[in-house]
Amino acid sequence: VPDMVADYMAGITKITGREYKPFMYYGAADAENVIIAIGSITETIREVVEHLNAKGEKVGVLAVHLYRPFSAKHFMQVMPESVKRIAVLDRTKEPGANGEPLYLDVKDLFYGKPNLRI
Repeated sequence: VPDMVADYMAGITKITGREYKPFMYYGAADAENVIIAIGSITETIREVVEHLNAKGEKVGVLAVHLYRPFSAKHFMQVMPESVKRIAVLDRTKEPGANGEPLYLDVKDLFYGKPNLRI
């Protein structure tokens, strides 16, 4: 399903001229700190990232456009390999859970990776 959605997003990109992908990364190619977020907050974070990048800071934001089903393949294609710290901003609260859904999915992707803080 994620590949089908990515194909449709590519078609929309051709029609509109605006880029659409399951996950979009904005920021320094060699970012050490990345915020992962979903929804309208990503636009505000993107502005802050652009400001901090202009000051020489190695930061980025990964905007989630396709969440369920979560595609590890598409996610890892845009995540910089240089990342050392990740912050996840989720839009939901799950009382009694070990964490929020997006956070848990991201945590699973990076489980066991040395030198990375989530």
